[in-house]
Amino acid sequence: MGKGIGFPKTPYELEDLNLITRTFYDIDQKYLGLFDELPETVIHFTAKLVDIARNELKYELNPNLVVTMADHINFCIQRAKQDIYVQMPLIYEVEQTFPAEEKIGKYAVKQIERRFHVRLSQNEASGIAMNFVNARYNPKSRTDVTEDLQKKYDEILEDTISIVEDEIGILIERDSFNFARYSSHLMYLLNRIAEHQTLDSDNGKRKSKILAYL
Repeated sequence: MGKGIGFPKTPYELEDLNLITRTFYDIDQKYLGLFDELPETVIHFTAKLVDIARNELKYELNPNLVVTMADHINFCIQRAKQDIYVQMPLIYEVEQTFPAEEKIGKYAVKQIERRFHVRLSQNEASGIAMNFVNARYNPKSRTDVTEDLQKKYDEILEDTISIVEDEIGILIERDSFNFARYSSHLMYLLNRIAEHQTLDSDNGKRKSKILAYL
């Protein structure tokens, strides 16, 4: 990203590297389209927030976090402008279980309000905190996901999508950004369950069913 990079007719070779203000590495190709959808101000804000989080948290963060978090924050801003209130589940559990992430989430809410001139519910801090939790990334552990387990993950994803399609009577585009968002959140959930990193809540029965499926 950088001032003026997108002005010349594409494709072209960028000769003046001073035009580049920030470079993103290892972003999954399915998320690249979000750079065109999201406001540049939100992406820059989120990139700086993720930089702060990388210094504060004691684990690596998934490279995709910049775009997925920017997508989440953009929705927060749009909801605030339309006076739409969304109740975030497990707020107390997030505060108790992930205090470092919650602290960054609260900081982010204050900065979003100041930077984008909106008023957010303080519950949004927990939603932002969970984005960090979901983005825990360990390159070494990724090889531990066996083909059989990945196949089960894919089956669960397809089963849930099929249920939605049958109940609502729609056809979901598997190549859409919305599908990518949903599938990523579901994979994060299944990984947390498999690694016993779930939150204690009234959803224990549903968690047990998923564990039994795995």
